[in-house]
Amino acid sequence: MNKKTIIYTTFFLFLLLFLSASYAEAATYYVRADSNDSCNGTVDVSGSSGNCAKKTIQAGVDLALTAGDTVIVHAGTYNSATPIFTSKANGSSGSLITIRAATGETVSITRAAITHNYNKMQGFRATSPGAYNAAAILLSGNYNTATENTVVSNCTAMISCTAFGISGSYNIVSYNTVDGQNNGASTTFNVGLHISGNYNEILYNTIKDANSIERVFELYGRGNHIAYNEVKNSQRTDYVAHPDIFQVFGTGNSYDHIIENNYFHDFVGQVGNLTSTGGTKQNWIFRNNIFANIKMEFFIHIPVKFYNNTFYRVTTTNTGFPLNGSYTGASIEAKNNAFIASGTGTNNGWYTGNVPVKDYNFVSHTATGGTKSYFNEVHGVNGGNPQLIAHYDNCTLNTCDFHVGATSALINVGIAMSEFSTDKDGINRPQDSSWDIGAYEYLASVPPSASSYEAESCILASPMQTISDPSASGGQYIQTSLSESGTATCSFSITTPGTYTLIAKVFAPNSGTDSFYFQMDNSPEDIWDLNPTASPSEYSVWREDSLAKRGTGTFDNPQYDPYALSLSSGNHTFALRGREANTRLDYFYLAKVTDITPPSAPIGLAVQ
Repeated sequence: MNKKTIIYTTFFLFLLLFLSASYAEAATYYVRADSNDSCNGTVDVSGSSGNCAKKTIQAGVDLALTAGDTVIVHAGTYNSATPIFTSKANGSSGSLITIRAATGETVSITRAAITHNYNKMQGFRATSPGAYNAAAILLSGNYNTATENTVVSNCTAMISCTAFGISGSYNIVSYNTVDGQNNGASTTFNVGLHISGNYNEILYNTIKDANSIERVFELYGRGNHIAYNEVKNSQRTDYVAHPDIFQVFGTGNSYDHIIENNYFHDFVGQVGNLTSTGGTKQNWIFRNNIFANIKMEFFIHIPVKFYNNTFYRVTTTNTGFPLNGSYTGASIEAKNNAFIASGTGTNNGWYTGNVPVKDYNFVSHTATGGTKSYFNEVHGVNGGNPQLIAHYDNCTLNTCDFHVGATSALINVGIAMSEFSTDKDGINRPQDSSWDIGAYEYLASVPPSASSYEAESCILASPMQTISDPSASGGQYIQTSLSESGTATCSFSITTPGTYTLIAKVFAPNSGTDSFYFQMDNSPEDIWDLNPTASPSEYSVWREDSLAKRGTGTFDNPQYDPYALSLSSGNHTFALRGREANTRLDYFYLAKVTDITPPSAPIGLAVQ
């Protein structure tokens, strides 16, 4: 063999070894509480050694060293260490290392830390929150996902109790629950989500029943996006005098954040307190949010913008002004906001302090009208009935609905904004001649979107069939004539990757005929309940409904409502299967939640 042949042979052997290492096949490892760490973790059975599951989560995680690896943890209480596990390796864009609870099983842990990049933590119940850097779920790496986890307030001291600590950047925290369990003072959270990294997505989380929580969101860093979350039912203040939904203080930077499309309600505390003793703190934007039944105001010491928010019964004590900019450094911009039944009387209930830009806002003394003294804007609206669909002084015990009726004083009296173009539901603004004030646009009738997809254009398999109806878009809709039978396969294309909700025009005749099976691309089939609250007004009428996923929930309390879809650019398939005969579909379209491309496309905030 000559020298040149030896060189070529050596090169190709090296290349083969390199490619083999680079494209190692992703593996799945298993953890069972009744197994043994002497097992190799490769087979999903309990044992004492050899081909069987690991016993501790950390032992399973230590095996996941290749992008795309998955660790599946079965039911049990894992409390042998704190944190119970720490990530071991980096995944890659589009190929995360996944550490998840087995589907439908309860896996309780003390806490966990994701310190690497491109990891995904899913489905755990964390019970031992610590301080910021020892939070129940710590994301100090980048491009990670934490989804469908629950953190409970089993705290030993409030001051050292944080549910999520997010110091990394470009992470997605979605569909998690922070559950105070109607706690007492000695076990309350200090912070729900402490965010100090940049460009994180905080989406569709629920923070509930957290009495005396010091602050729900402590928000630093740059460009974080807080959207479609619900904060509800904080009803006691026996540890701290004034809990905050938002708080920032000290010398850290906190700027360019967007807080939109959230629902904050039934909170016995302050909307927030934004202070500064240094650092860059500016350009917070609140838009399309609902604030309802919140006892105290928003204390503002930095520049903040408020567009198209609905404030209902906010600041029923103290100064009486929901937005209080009477402090050094404050600068408030307020446009298109609805201040309804807020404040302590007829001479307050909107904003005060340094508000250099203010116009096109609405105020009313009660939920059904009445004017306010001293409210004075060139294009503002003082009084008139906002005609809220359903409003109560407790939106936890009752179902409130802050959409508006046909004669609402909020319709067509706002100003067009260049920064965004949709309402809280993702409906395009305006629907008529001008923008509406508040979080929602009024829809007199619901025309299909320009990018909507007619159901009758889908590929149908009997007994799914097309029915003629002049009240349907295009004069036709689809339904199955036999329960548990018939399919509709609908193809569509996405140009811009991102997070979307699917909105459809549907008709549910009654409580026994109000659901479909659905499947998006290759995700598992699930149930779409069209009227979980069994509202009489939503039966026997055509209406738009956002796709919901029952998941591990029930017919009257779906796990995800609405259900967000993380979609890559390109072609997709939305499939329906008949579940209950005569449930109707007219058309569907996609409304974008965010343009920000997820770390892997798709990573599935809840879908893939």
